Amino acid sequence: MPICHYTSAMAVLELEVLNLINNRLELISKTRGELQVLKDQLDDALANDKDYQDAQKEAEVAKESKMLARQKVESNSSVMAVAKEIKEKRTELKDLKDALSAELVEYYKNTGNSEITLANGKTYQFSFSVKLS
Repeated sequence: MPICHYTSAMAVLELEVLNLINNRLELISKTRGELQVLKDQLDDALANDKDYQDAQKEAEVAKESKMLARQKVESNSSVMAVAKEIKEKRTELKDLKDALSAELVEYYKNTGNSEITLANGKTYQFSFSVKLS
């Protein structure tokens, strides 16, 4: 009979957690709406300010000039090779970070510890982040 009691208590706990999650999602949705209203107010104020609009136009012209100058530099074959290497290194770094994350999860599963001391003697804390998709 203790198994039924345990299961019943777990079901109640699960419902309580689901209620908390639902309430939190409602608060997130409400806060997003409030944030959007505030952003719209700011955008309207900026759109109606002549000085800001003039500065915005100047910035667009400067941005275009910068982009053209960058394209000219990047058209050089040696610069193109460096840009390609940068892209490869970024991909490699992302893969290394993904592997480290998986290894830290495995370490946590095995030890239950979210603190790790490395070969250099430094101790680090790590944490997990979960998102709904």
